[in-house]
Amino acid sequence: MVHSVELFAQAKVNLGLWVGSPAANGYHPIDTIMHTVEWADSLVIRDHHRYQLTVPHYPQLATDDNLVTRAYHWLLDQGAELPPVSVTLNKRIPTGAGLGGGSSDAAAVLRWAQSLGFAGNASVAELGMDVPFFLCQGAARARGFGEQLTPLAQWPGLGLLLMNPGFEVSTKMVYQAYDIMDNQGDCAIDELERLWQRRQMPDHFCNVLEPAAWRVAPALKDFKDALTRWMSPFGCYLSGSGGTYYSIGLDPDQLEWYQDKLLNCHVPWVVATRLTGE
Repeated sequence: MVHSVELFAQAKVNLGLWVGSPAANGYHPIDTIMHTVEWADSLVIRDHHRYQLTVPHYPQLATDDNLVTRAYHWLLDQGAELPPVSVTLNKRIPTGAGLGGGSSDAAAVLRWAQSLGFAGNASVAELGMDVPFFLCQGAARARGFGEQLTPLAQWPGLGLLLMNPGFEVSTKMVYQAYDIMDNQGDCAIDELERLWQRRQMPDHFCNVLEPAAWRVAPALKDFKDALTRWMSPFGCYLSGSGGTYYSIGLDPDQLEWYQDKLLNCHVPWVVATRLTGE
């Protein structure tokens, strides 16, 4: 039996993101470098007479569509012998933020099932394209539909600032906008990987979804423009489909100074954190 266990589900940032045209299955192939971040949700799993999910402070998230619940029932469908449990999900990663919070929560449930002996071989990408990465964590290049992972050099301890405008950006709507916009250009992930493997900081992290995210949420462009002024000389880069931006490579004193500055500028959500390994 489980009794009680606490799990941590780390956020991620996309260090560059290319997206292709949708395939026959409707999904878009991607090419990206992802790295886990110290900032994390936590899940407390306890024995219970039936499965239930509680999300303190965010009860609207405790639905059948939550990736924690979907992961639990997906595991049962795969033949996992799981006990009935209550899950308390303590959300610290914003939703609709491009930080992979839901996928990371699902991966935490999968790791818990593995600790109980589950060894299924079905594609966990069925739950979400970021889920395979979160099972590995650290740093990796993800291609295809997220299932083709190449581990990369990790840079644990590297400081970064996460900045969110305080509203969700719909991933589905961003991809729909991307499909109708004539902005499907190149993104040099090969060059990003080459520099990252040498622990050289690239001059820029391209994200081809950014113009589509601005089209879906025009206020996000205004947010980026303000961040660019406030964070100078550091660049600000969009993670995933948005709407969280990050600045990377700051030392602890810079992190604290810029965090205070942005809070004084009334940025709704600012977190000073760092990259973390497996």
